[in-house]
Amino acid sequence: MTDKPKKKRGRPPKNAAFSDDAKKAIHEIHTNKKPREQSLPGMEDRQISELHDKALQYAEIRDERMRLNGEEVELKTELLGLMKKHKKETYKYNGVEINIVHEEESIRVRVRQKEADEAGQ
Repeated sequence: MTDKPKKKRGRPPKNAAFSDDAKKAIHEIHTNKKPREQSLPGMEDRQISELHDKALQYAEIRDERMRLNGEEVELKTELLGLMKKHKKETYKYNGVEINIVHEEESIRVRVRQKEADEAGQ
């Protein structure tokens, strides 16, 4: 038997390139909201609608946050690569500050809105 590496299912690789049309289609799938079912008059309620609706709202927000988290990780990795490419440990300009955190092989980004707004005027 040959040892083949198992393919991960579900998520595409981090470096997968998607066309703009594919990105729009993926976004539409994740953002299309279905109308909620209403109880018919005279029938017993199958659920506590207040709890059920809040749980569905929470799940939608959580799913959006998880999607955004994936994008954040990709951008953070790209930013770390750019810092290394330009041989920078820190970068400061117009209220934007980037620092490499060596212990975590990560970066820390801070944007001071007041300075960025003043620079843009």
